[in-house]
Amino acid sequence: MLVGLWCVEEKGKLTKLYASSKFLQIFASLLGLYTMYFIVTVVEPLMKDPKAFTQAQSALYLSVGRTMFVAGLTAFLMPSFVGGKFLHNLLGNRMFETIAKLNFSTYMVHLVVTLFNVYGTKYSVYVSYEKVFQQSVYTTFISHMIGILLYVFVEQPFINIEQLIFGKGKKPQNARVSLLDATKENLLLN
Repeated sequence: MLVGLWCVEEKGKLTKLYASSKFLQIFASLLGLYTMYFIVTVVEPLMKDPKAFTQAQSALYLSVGRTMFVAGLTAFLMPSFVGGKFLHNLLGNRMFETIAKLNFSTYMVHLVVTLFNVYGTKYSVYVSYEKVFQQSVYTTFISHMIGILLYVFVEQPFINIEQLIFGKGKKPQNARVSLLDATKENLLLN
């Protein structure tokens, strides 16, 4: 149904109706983001006080909440599917490429660091918001440090070996130089 809103039939062919309108593409993306944000945050009063919603309000949220979230996600992504460059330009930025390279390694070690942190505790801990925040910052920092080391000393050398063996004229990269240069370029450009 939402695809039908973006396309119109002309002379027997589907034509992208809003592909040339940058304003409508950005508007649809922002409307989708707002819809998802609203669906996620509308339940916050319910989390604080279970009686904040009436039974009818709870039933309404449970019946349409997921559908509205998916509709918002579709509205956010649809302009990219019909030729819009907003999301592509946002995520195709060099800064995001560098972050993506580092985050995969971080993702691989994050569970191990978290498990060491949890099972390395020798005494019981009172769980408070401050304690959870401290542990989150600690595990995130350690995971990123290990992730950077894994990227530089394991992942990039194996990518270079793969390019040497299977690559078609691609020259291998020096991980330390490319990572530092990319970071410097991002800092200078932004």
